Amino acid sequence: MATSRADLDLPRDESTEESCALVSSKELAKRIEEASGSSTPTEHAAWLKWASLGLLVFQNSGVFLMMRYTRSLTGPLYLTTVTVWLAEFFKGLVCALILLAIQLRDGGGWSGFTAQVHDELWVQRRETLRLAIPAACYTVQNNLLYLAVTHMSAAGSQVLYQSKTLSTALFSVTILSSPNPNLEP
Repeated sequence: MATSRADLDLPRDESTEESCALVSSKELAKRIEEASGSSTPTEHAAWLKWASLGLLVFQNSGVFLMMRYTRSLTGPLYLTTVTVWLAEFFKGLVCALILLAIQLRDGGGWSGFTAQVHDELWVQRRETLRLAIPAACYTVQNNLLYLAVTHMSAAGSQVLYQSKTLSTALFSVTILSSPNPNLEP
């Protein structure tokens, strides 16, 4: 909802810049909140938290149901490796576009973007190569996920997939002998 200058009841002078400078940021925020009838930032954060949770539940459930549906259709099946590689390609493309947008916003332009990519991939290549091991494991995991969905129910494969969090915590405590510092004794 757009808030106009009249809604905020800002002081009107001949010089708009001077009148805007007379209003403190706290006063302006208070007037915007009153004009829009919205709640406090804490309530906004709570709403955002629950909306995010709802979207994540919908997305996680939908992915497994859609994967199961497409793998159970009659006729020739698609190659799961192609699907996984295309998903990773599009994730990389989105990340590159976000980096480009940040460079354009900050005034770096195309040359700043290419310099940042060169720095991240070539100059800091050891750090990049360290990420190759988890990336390869993630790719294998996604391929195995398609295999599980093909041979199991959607609910069973989702429970199996989500159990990785619990098993990671158990192995962390068992193998590393270091309990989670966030848990209280």
